[in-house]
Amino acid sequence: MFVESVFLDDIIVMKKEPFIDNRGYFERIFDAEKLEGFGIKFQLVQQNISNNVKRGTLRGLHYQTGIYAEDKIIQCIKGRVFDVLVNIDVNSEDYGKWISVELSEDNRRMIYVPCKYAHGFQTLEDNTIMMYHMGNYYNAEAADGYNCFSETLGIKWPIDIGYIISEKDSKLKDFG
Repeated sequence: MFVESVFLDDIIVMKKEPFIDNRGYFERIFDAEKLEGFGIKFQLVQQNISNNVKRGTLRGLHYQTGIYAEDKIIQCIKGRVFDVLVNIDVNSEDYGKWISVELSEDNRRMIYVPCKYAHGFQTLEDNTIMMYHMGNYYNAEAADGYNCFSETLGIKWPIDIGYIISEKDSKLKDFG
């Protein structure tokens, strides 16, 4: 894996490098030593998968608070997503800034999400599967988020009709 780009000084987009032969491919998806070489000290404690049946599905913008704040590494292992990270650190000069990156099974990108960012995505294809490598354990009482339609953020989701969103996510607070 190698660093493809860096955003807002601490969001790192990495690209996986498969070994391909006549059998198919082999691809390393996690390497703590390599991550440390990129300046990321990451202790993997949990892995999660989300299966998203329909194109246009929105998840987020999620984060955890306090001692349960979590760094994560996210990748799309099937399909494509418009992935969004929002800086939620009120002491940062980048507070409220957001970036988007397309993650897909074809572009083999992974994105490192520091704990001072809220994360969300919209699926661009049916049957999209996301994998999350988590640096902290999930704690329901520390789970929080912002409404992905917050006017303050002004995120332009690529699929703007027929959203599929959970009731919980649709009731998240506005940013700012």
